[in-house]
Amino acid sequence: MGNKGSKQTSPKKVIVIGGSYAGTAAVSLLDSHFEVTWVERRPCMVHKMNVRAAVQHEWIDTALVPSDSVLTRGARIQGDVTAIDFGLKSVTLDTLDGSKTIAYDYLIIATGSRSFSPLDPKFDKLSNSTMDSLKHHFDSISKSIAGASNVVVLGGGPVGCEMAGEIKAKYPDHKVTLITRSKFLCDQMHAGQAGSDKIKAAMEKCGIKVILGSSVNVPADLRSESFIEPNKVLIPDGEGSVDLIINCTGSEPNTRFIDAKFLNDSKHVKVNEYLQVDGPVFAIGDCTDVKEPKLFVTSGTKKFMFSFPTGHADIVAKNIEAMETGKNLVPYKPAFTEKSKPKILLPLGPRASVAVNAPGFFANMKAKDYFYPAQFKFSKNKQVPKLPK
Repeated sequence: MGNKGSKQTSPKKVIVIGGSYAGTAAVSLLDSHFEVTWVERRPCMVHKMNVRAAVQHEWIDTALVPSDSVLTRGARIQGDVTAIDFGLKSVTLDTLDGSKTIAYDYLIIATGSRSFSPLDPKFDKLSNSTMDSLKHHFDSISKSIAGASNVVVLGGGPVGCEMAGEIKAKYPDHKVTLITRSKFLCDQMHAGQAGSDKIKAAMEKCGIKVILGSSVNVPADLRSESFIEPNKVLIPDGEGSVDLIINCTGSEPNTRFIDAKFLNDSKHVKVNEYLQVDGPVFAIGDCTDVKEPKLFVTSGTKKFMFSFPTGHADIVAKNIEAMETGKNLVPYKPAFTEKSKPKILLPLGPRASVAVNAPGFFANMKAKDYFYPAQFKFSKNKQVPKLPK
């Protein structure tokens, strides 16, 4: 890894692997100056932040963001990456039309992470990853939640808190319990005691029971499953007959196709301060080992919305330009650390929210629509779904 690049002729070929927040931002920033090939397993972007789409059927279309208009001159390929050859500077992938190998001058790995929550649809076969199957996935989730009168949500991070809040808001007669092994809610977001107490109070005001510091013994083979059968785990006494357990406990990076020497112990991609992996290869977003909370606001670009910090995609776009012109690379400086805490904005349904380290109106804005109109517009979609009633 170095901090300078050499001058190279243009135009150059850039491959971006991954179509979520980081990948979409990188493609948008590089499209006008490079020949970009965008590789993504899904037929569209899944706006995973939109928790309401998993609870309310009417919101499904707001979570499925078409990506066809982001590129103006490159190519978007639906496929699974099977190998990267850093020496030959090539990417091999399985597509719906068979296997193919593509050469690159620069490579950006933006494959993100596989969330255990139901907000991240999983399909074993590429051919099963269609718009219809995505809609069916979210529809089945909302039906399962609707038919369960006693729901337990595992995990006290933002997704777990929001999931519990959305369920209780939609189905006020449901018993909803959130259980986390941590002593604090949103612990990885550095909420601290005061922040956790504020979130807990807001959730309890909505009628959600919150249990802190309690571990549910989930068998190893079920820990990455979105739904866990109640009879397979031991739920704390007093929760009664549980109908549905929703797993929002974490995620694992999508890096199985990357050589182990480029990964750390948790399988995240090792990067230097310039977000370089090796020479012209960069990694951005949740798949990296950058020591900061994994947030879409830091993985993408400050151009997405006002008040956003300089993100991973911003830095890598600048550094690829720098390598083209022989200039010094720009280091990435994490916007949020334990000392510089991130804003925590938690909708608890469309009419309730809680904010930590931020004004309350920001949380109210997120509670209105989970910023889905902004994501549709950033992906250059002319038509944005109307706000469901």
